[in-house]
Amino acid sequence: ASQIPNWKLTRKEITLLQLLSNGKDVTLIAEAFEVPVSRVKNMLSDVRKKTGIHDRAAIVTTALRAGVIG
Repeated sequence: ASQIPNWKLTRKEITLLQLLSNGKDVTLIAEAFEVPVSRVKNMLSDVRKKTGIHDRAAIVTTALRAGVIG
């Protein structure tokens, strides 16, 4: 059993990672959330700070492995 990282992500941030894992880009995610692309990029930046992982693919991979997203 892998340890779930204690990233303290918001529900919206988890949804963001889920959408990224499904191959959605920031433009599509912004449309889904009904927010500007800049807001999605800020959220992604927050996720990078919380996880300490800067590569988008690595964040998604780690979140999948840890069961944060599925």
